[in-house]
Amino acid sequence: MRKIYRATQVLLVILFFAIITVSSYSTTAVNVIGAIGIAVSLFYIFLDRKLKRDNVRK
Repeated sequence: MRKIYRATQVLLVILFFAIITVSSYSTTAVNVIGAIGIAVSLFYIFLDRKLKRDNVRK
């Protein structure tokens, strides 16, 4: 679970830099990367809450 959590953190950083890099070229690409970023962010928030909940139970 922690590996997936760390992977989503890395993916969010990569998506952030991708938006900065692509923003001057294509608005469609920015919209697509932004939508993927929102989905990954929601998944990251879900994992963060789940890990915190599991740590409280232990």
